[in-house]
Amino acid sequence: MKYSVDVLMHYREMDGKVRHIGEFLTVEDAVAAAKRTIGEFLVRRFRQGMLPATLFTLYREFGEVPYIFRTEEDDTTNVPGFNHFEYAKSLCIEMCRTQDAEVAS
Repeated sequence: MKYSVDVLMHYREMDGKVRHIGEFLTVEDAVAAAKRTIGEFLVRRFRQGMLPATLFTLYREFGEVPYIFRTEEDDTTNVPGFNHFEYAKSLCIEMCRTQDAEVAS
């Protein structure tokens, strides 16, 4: 069984297009790839002093939305259990919390 990670592009100039991230042998590797995609976007958009809600709004409006599919011979099924919005929200909070801790030091 393989797992495929694809992202739906939200950038205005690429609205509705899909980008293939890769094929993975385990669901854990596929989830890690999806998380990396979200993390890379947030790191590029993050600015010092930014609030988590502001960063999350940027993700919602412009971020790539990863989907994980299980692929078998004649079947492709969306893999439940990974919520990209929940992961992005928690990462936004963590990035901004880390920033606050660094400023306080």
